[in-house]
Amino acid sequence: MKTSNKLLLGVFLVVVLGIIGVYSSLYAKLQSSNYIKVEGNRFGEILESHDLPATKNIIISGLSTLFIVAADTNINRLDISKNVQESSNVFFYQQGDNLIIKGDSLYNKSESHEARAGRPVTLYLNRADLVKIINANCTVYGNHDSAAAKPLRLELEDVNLTFVGGNNAPPPQASYWSKLTITGTEASIYLMTDVRIGQLDVSLKTSRIIDNGGRIGKLSVQADERSELNLKGVNINTITPKQP
Repeated sequence: MKTSNKLLLGVFLVVVLGIIGVYSSLYAKLQSSNYIKVEGNRFGEILESHDLPATKNIIISGLSTLFIVAADTNINRLDISKNVQESSNVFFYQQGDNLIIKGDSLYNKSESHEARAGRPVTLYLNRADLVKIINANCTVYGNHDSAAAKPLRLELEDVNLTFVGGNNAPPPQASYWSKLTITGTEASIYLMTDVRIGQLDVSLKTSRIIDNGGRIGKLSVQADERSELNLKGVNINTITPKQP
């Protein structure tokens, strides 16, 4: 065999072995616990999944697509979309009693908001004393079992937050919380149909609550002159004003 042919064959074998190595590495990641193929996801999305350490407080900032799900598991878990088309990153780390989850993006700045990472992030929440959310869009799912409804304490700053029931597929499922304690600053809070809240205590500054069909057993409100409450009659009757 000529020397030139040997060189071409050698280059070809190197390329083939390199391709096989890349695919083997990707397959190993997909089969590992940190990379999960989401069954039924219409985008074929790849998720990076992390079991989170026990912590008192969770502080989340800079996310344009955040989901919080009341979890029945014994630990908190974080799923981060690894869609390669997203030009943003999500980091998390422990800092004392606080678990920090932070989005970082150079491409989502606007006049009204700081940068928000576009990668969808899902926090499966078992327990935390406080969840603080800053500069984010958030959708929150409660427990579908009323007997297992949990309390949740939230602090919101520059946040659009929507409490929802089940998924959009019929039949609709109710979503239950035993007690929600919310402090909002420049926040918009939406209560959608099929949300059931045993007790809701809110303190609002330049914020608003929009009732789109949720049900509240008992409501306690403290609000400044720039805040708004848009409630349906069934929930207006549950209001007990908070003392300043």
